[in-house]
Amino acid sequence: VEEWNRDRFYQLGAVGAAAVPASFAAFGPAAATPYVLGAVVGGYWYLGIQNINSKHAISRNFPVLGMMRYFLESVRPEIRQYFIESDTDANPY
Repeated sequence: VEEWNRDRFYQLGAVGAAAVPASFAAFGPAAATPYVLGAVVGGYWYLGIQNINSKHAISRNFPVLGMMRYFLESVRPEIRQYFIESDTDANPY
């Protein structure tokens, strides 16, 4: 996880940004693939830059993984309610 820091975010984003024009050259402007790839790369950059400017240390240092962590923390009660049993629920009285 330590490898997925801010520098890795910039590297992966640069590769994705370079892949968009390459997909236009490979598939042509009539195909949907370059536009979908462009939307995914644009969303990646938007979320990453938004997290880098955040006041949370995890989001600043790990832009995309930090967003995933906070999302999983927000759905934790629902996951525990339906899928994971606590230590005392299965014990008889």
